[in-house]
Amino acid sequence: MKYGVIGNGIVKNNQLLLAYLRSFQQKNTNCNDENLPQIIQLSLKNPKKVDFLLGWGRKKSFTRAKQLGTIFNAPVLTLEDGFLRSLDTGQASRYACSVVIDPIGIYFDGSKPSLLENLICQTVLTDEQKTQALDLIKKITSERLSKYNTTAKNNTLKNLNFDKNTQHILLIDQVANDQSISGAGANEQDFANMLKTACQNHPNAQIWIKAHPAGKIGYLTELDLPNNCQVIRENVNPIELLEVMDEVYTVSSHMGFEALLFQQNGLGKKVHCFGVSWYAGWGLTDDNYLTNVVQSLRYRNAKKRRFEQKQPTILELFYACYIAYSHYANPATGKACDITQAINWLVTNRHWRDNFPKHLTSYHVSFWKKQFVQNYLQTANVNIFVKPRLEPRTLTDKNHFIFPKNNPFLVWGFAKKQQLIQKLNNQSAVIYCMEDGFIRSNGLGANLIEPLSVVLDKNGIYYNATQASDLENLLIKINLLNDEQNQRIEHLINKLLTQQVSKYNVGKNKKLLINTTKTKILVVGQVEDDMSVKLCASDVKTNFDLLKQVKTDNPNAFIIYKPHPDVQAGLRTGKIDDDKINQFADKVVLDIHIAECLDVVDEVHTISSLTGFEALLRGKKVTCYGLPFYAGFGLTTDKATNPTAQATKQRRQRQTALTLNQLIYASLIDYPLYSIPNGYGLAQVEDVIDFLYPQNGQKTEQKSNRNLFSTLKNELKPIFNHKLMQTRHIILQSIKRNQ
Repeated sequence: MKYGVIGNGIVKNNQLLLAYLRSFQQKNTNCNDENLPQIIQLSLKNPKKVDFLLGWGRKKSFTRAKQLGTIFNAPVLTLEDGFLRSLDTGQASRYACSVVIDPIGIYFDGSKPSLLENLICQTVLTDEQKTQALDLIKKITSERLSKYNTTAKNNTLKNLNFDKNTQHILLIDQVANDQSISGAGANEQDFANMLKTACQNHPNAQIWIKAHPAGKIGYLTELDLPNNCQVIRENVNPIELLEVMDEVYTVSSHMGFEALLFQQNGLGKKVHCFGVSWYAGWGLTDDNYLTNVVQSLRYRNAKKRRFEQKQPTILELFYACYIAYSHYANPATGKACDITQAINWLVTNRHWRDNFPKHLTSYHVSFWKKQFVQNYLQTANVNIFVKPRLEPRTLTDKNHFIFPKNNPFLVWGFAKKQQLIQKLNNQSAVIYCMEDGFIRSNGLGANLIEPLSVVLDKNGIYYNATQASDLENLLIKINLLNDEQNQRIEHLINKLLTQQVSKYNVGKNKKLLINTTKTKILVVGQVEDDMSVKLCASDVKTNFDLLKQVKTDNPNAFIIYKPHPDVQAGLRTGKIDDDKINQFADKVVLDIHIAECLDVVDEVHTISSLTGFEALLRGKKVTCYGLPFYAGFGLTTDKATNPTAQATKQRRQRQTALTLNQLIYASLIDYPLYSIPNGYGLAQVEDVIDFLYPQNGQKTEQKSNRNLFSTLKNELKPIFNHKLMQTRHIILQSIKRNQ
């Protein structure tokens, strides 16, 4: 399908426009959804054949599109912001999660029919759709999501005084001359009437007036207000504010409909409409105050159109508006998605935005990691000061001479955290430790392939069993999962096993064939000098000792040994001589995907490898000789008996047994951060799996940066003459003095 646009505004301000149009094609049977959408720039001097013209709202772009529709012989589609739009305001964000596309009118113009109005009239929900709508309403209200989500989820009302013994009435102001006001047949006088009516109806109540969060001039805030009226100018969470209100008065704000959603949660918000909003005239709002001549006419016409057939329920209004009428895109993937994926994107990115500090000092993160580290923080609005490592490409970096020590720090890996603590001589310094996540990439980190997931831990790091980490705290505190969460985990497990997903996703997917009736035990090798081995409180420290111990404890088992990919590639330490391996292992697996190994074996024995976690997903018995993050909770057999291990086991005590689903949810959903190349914001674990294994079944090949950096290094070698080395020495001395 070809879509014509006039000017650059619609395309420039909507980076996911192609995804919205793709969704539009898929929802409309009149469109050929096999053809990818194309956007064509049009002008009178450059007429081209298109299927639709695009216009925004009732702005100039729509007016121009309407005028030129006859010239180009194409109907006009009206685009407008969706109802779960973005993290921030429309002007600041070009990666919106949702838009509406209307081929008939537009939802905020009550004088004419719209696609939304038609959908509401036609919507009759099945039991499954009712359940879906109700679940989504609960999710939106419990997560306190609104059109714009610039505020935190909780505690945005702390500066306001809400007396529990007083009735609270909310009046919603709107931006003066907004199209949604004229579209509802209202004007300035209707806001004055709304204030007067609310004061008369609730003489003993506290009346709150919600100013527009953008700080633009409204109507109510310009009036002389009675003493029992208080203006809320703070940028508070709209849903949190609605929760504490008893009744809501509005002209045409979408917050009026958000207040109606609470009727499904038993709070029964009554909504009074002073304009013909899209949700008025259906018998669900108090429309008795539409006395304006224009309003009355529009109301009667709208009510005739809307209410002749049936009175819809809140669920039907919600389904028509949020599911049938709206189109969603996932900023992390750039693809069309459903409402649940859009909600997950908003929830995830808001959570990390609200929990990150606003200023960070990135300490000695290597040059090649710098860009992707910043990508993980792009929606968090973090101001990152980069304290560079001293290396050839950073010799002239002025930040060598600056060291802001009052900011929280960001380091890569626990070793660097220990080094920084020693340098600062401050055990209580706030240091966020970043590391590779559990579904990392298609390829080895040692080959400089950027990770698709990382973890960012404020308390410790997941592989350090000697002290608590954010993941350990999550696993101790996580509550029983609800039905939605359990269902998501079941789908995730199926996805992980079907696609044979592992951390590095290396190795060939050929079958491991073993013909034996013995118990088959997979022994997983690791990088011996890796912090995950050093800090796991294990009694066993080397791959050889592990292999020997497993054979000693299981003399009649069939032992399969798989070296770590980095060790096998000669990049890290931990190699066992062949004669020693053959003494204690029945088979060595080198080039077979770890998932294929797990499908065949009965048990997995490891010091602290993530493979043990992957084995638990498959229902395998796992024996740990150290205490990786998934051990110590009753899901594994834990061999370590030293005092550090005993202290860790004691620390990991829970009131109820940890379930496998809880372990997976905390470890793969709550704890890591995910990111897709060229995407915007944080992704979900499912997005990363789909990226690694697209629908064509071919594994995505990720580009290594090793050749690029080797080339740069070789090109820089001739530069390092005697004079430059003297300069380096001067810089080092200066840095030491300044630090």
